[in-house]
Amino acid sequence: MRQKKFVLAADFEDQDNIDLYAIHSPSEDFFLAFQLNKTLGTKFKNVTEKIEPDIKVPFFSRFISELSSIDAPWELIANHYNYPSMIKDENQLFTTQIEKQVSLIPSVSKVDYFLKVPKNNFTSDHLSQLQNLNEIQMVYPIFETKIKQNPNLIFD
Repeated sequence: MRQKKFVLAADFEDQDNIDLYAIHSPSEDFFLAFQLNKTLGTKFKNVTEKIEPDIKVPFFSRFISELSSIDAPWELIANHYNYPSMIKDENQLFTTQIEKQVSLIPSVSKVDYFLKVPKNNFTSDHLSQLQNLNEIQMVYPIFETKIKQNPNLIFD
């Protein structure tokens, strides 16, 4: 039996050209994107596919802001997907519906959103502006050692 072999091209870009920030916020994703647009001057647009949600296949909302055609776009990505689940307990007469949650990156499951920006485009001024927003509880950088080897992170 023959196996397929895939080889990466020599000009493959390494992912060392991005910075990743964790955002803790109880706000809805569209409202957070609106607040980021207002505060940072970005233009986040929702690029999440409008599909019928399937309980078995989680999808995470994603917003992209292209500030210029030269730089890579900024991305706001939700870390959680909530779905209803029915449970039947032996001691109960009816099934109960509960809400379960799946995380995009389980190693940092407390984080609500990720902000992915090109390397060195996110300044300390940007960080202080985000920390002053009422909708955001905490913002901090995430280092790649916590998120390596996660198959959920392939979007395109």
